[in-house]
Amino acid sequence: MKLKFYLLVLFIIVPAPIAYFLNFGRKPTTNITGLEEIQVDIQAVDTIDRLPWLKSASSSNTLHFKHGLKLTSSNKSFGGISGLYLSKERNALLAIADTGNWLKAETVWSNGIVTTLNNVVLAPIKYTSGDTLRKRGHGDVEALAHSSTQTFIADESWGSTIFSASNVFDNLLTPVAEYLTHGDMKKLPKGRGVEAMAILDLPARPKQLFVIAERNSETESRLIPSWLVPIEGSNRVALPLTYEPTPGFDVSDAAFSKRCGLLLLERRLSWFGYFEVRLKLIDTLPIQSNQTIRGKTILAANSLGSNIDNMEGLSIVDGPSGSCDVFLISDNNFLSFQSTLLLQFELLPISQKANRPIH
Repeated sequence: MKLKFYLLVLFIIVPAPIAYFLNFGRKPTTNITGLEEIQVDIQAVDTIDRLPWLKSASSSNTLHFKHGLKLTSSNKSFGGISGLYLSKERNALLAIADTGNWLKAETVWSNGIVTTLNNVVLAPIKYTSGDTLRKRGHGDVEALAHSSTQTFIADESWGSTIFSASNVFDNLLTPVAEYLTHGDMKKLPKGRGVEAMAILDLPARPKQLFVIAERNSETESRLIPSWLVPIEGSNRVALPLTYEPTPGFDVSDAAFSKRCGLLLLERRLSWFGYFEVRLKLIDTLPIQSNQTIRGKTILAANSLGSNIDNMEGLSIVDGPSGSCDVFLISDNNFLSFQSTLLLQFELLPISQKANRPIH
């Protein structure tokens, strides 16, 4: 009760972003040493509109909200989720937390929506030396991508390093190894490093890892540094390109589907203390080195009137009816006044050509 009172006073006497900053030291300090099954309580979220009369959420005519889950747990290590992947079989979820942990769960579906999560497990992200990434100073894990049996993650602790491991779905304690340490990525400032990755599987091209920083640290440019990294063969040369976000927004995640295309998630914290979210559909034709790519907004929402929070994770999976299911998940920053929300949307495929972006 005292904590809530002090937080309320904090928001009254100082601007909201400062209040968040002053509370960011609340990440758990205890280290998970092995697999730890946890209890997660589920509360259904039936609408994107928390305050329908405010109309703070809008979307294109090809994207619509299906369902959501509010996730809570008494386990102090649960939270801080910053990356998300749903398996192609649609029966499992893999996520990363910015405390350097894996989270895995079975997804339970009913009538086309995920209704609950079973067998939720946390585990530390192990390194090949036997230490954890957190102990090695790479615990601020922000980006996650998965291809076949290979999983990629990236941190933004001091600069950024891309790590990879095989068969993580089968064994969360599988150690990750350095996949790429790139000079330009290492120059990214602490807390502003690689924030999003997606596996691109484009026609007539080998698979590539699309890597995007959170923002451009150079104030004179708002184009965000990005790279294309091969994931097949021995060539690991990172080819540079840039992404132009919505003005004032940071990149938080990316996901790709052959059926529905490349999506980028953006978000920002307003000076009034609420989060704003943009989901962009990216034209993949100009995605090559030394190009600047841009997207069309298919979802715009804010936490003032919508059931969203600090949305940091994005995944897209093909559905049985020909459309795609898009999932967003939020990072609660381990703060009592934020939530871990798993939101599910349906997206029509690119081939239907019905997409009219919102403006």
